[in-house]
Amino acid sequence: MVNRLKKIIIIEDSRPTLLTLEIVIANLGFVVEGFETAEAALQHLHNSAQQPDLILTDLHLDALDCEKGLDGIELIQEIKKINGMKDVPILLLTSETSKEKRFLARDIGAQGWLVKPITRAKLKDVIDQFI
Repeated sequence: MVNRLKKIIIIEDSRPTLLTLEIVIANLGFVVEGFETAEAALQHLHNSAQQPDLILTDLHLDALDCEKGLDGIELIQEIKKINGMKDVPILLLTSETSKEKRFLARDIGAQGWLVKPITRAKLKDVIDQFI
């Protein structure tokens, strides 16, 4: 039996942050796919043959075309509607510290909340808890 590499999807609208996360997580030994918008990530998830093992998303996502896009909470709700995605762990990676937002995220299906900036060691520890 061949072991497949674990796949992590990242949704982050800040290109420098997205690129940094992609590099760090890939260097930890995971397959990484990054998206700058919720819409692009949803399209990929609907069309992908392999579901991810973990999803990391920013809470505040800005649409690249300056129209209102989905935020992280709305994205999680949409992901949970996709066939086969209900049990995929989703972590919010954000600078937001609001307890209300944290409780809302948990109530709609997020399994974790990470406050930026996050160290490589902390990111690895959290990823290891979920996959």
